[in-house]
Amino acid sequence: MLMKYCREEGYLFNSMIGGCESIRDIQESLTLATDALECPAIESEFAARKLSSSIKRFSGEYDLSNLNIFINIGTERGLKLLRRTGISNPTWPMSRKRIAFLIDRRMLVSERINSHDGHFEVRDHEKEVNAAIDQSIKLVLDEGYSYGISGGVTTESLQRLSTLDNKPQYVKSGLFTFCPKWDDFQEDARELYNLQRKELDVLMRMLNILSTQSKAIEQRCDHLYKYLVKG
Repeated sequence: MLMKYCREEGYLFNSMIGGCESIRDIQESLTLATDALECPAIESEFAARKLSSSIKRFSGEYDLSNLNIFINIGTERGLKLLRRTGISNPTWPMSRKRIAFLIDRRMLVSERINSHDGHFEVRDHEKEVNAAIDQSIKLVLDEGYSYGISGGVTTESLQRLSTLDNKPQYVKSGLFTFCPKWDDFQEDARELYNLQRKELDVLMRMLNILSTQSKAIEQRCDHLYKYLVKG
């Protein structure tokens, strides 16, 4: 459904893979002609090399030059690694500008305040976490890579991000990711609002589909129970 929606609406489709060695996920995504891969938990030199190797093994079968890679960072350990060259050292079958480190602010805040229930607002910790990101990302940008942020994205947080020395090239809000222009805040704010409205519409459609399927499954279970158990 989501791929069909992206194709019809003119959006690029991003596929989440299971990890740095998820060969099957990568192959299935490439077969579906996905525009980007999003990779969770790639926060060590070893994992970065494994991810690079896993993707490069398909370079003879697919044209990977236009594939975008989003590498999720959600811990202090990941930020420390960004301040070194380790995570960006592997060679990739696409230009470095197509590889973006996507920093999850909600995960960072959760780790910092040791929260396990998610009952907090990113905005209450935004000043500190934004500063930590700004300080950690410079080397990656100097090496020609991109970066983005996710977690707690609102119009107000977009305004605060615009004051950073190293502004993100990508901002992810839920299902959608966009590239702020930063020289026109009102336009960026409108884009964020429109995408969040679209996300609400997509989620409502998905909820309706799941609800319909759930009812069908419930009816089938009821039928089988009456037939097999009650006779």
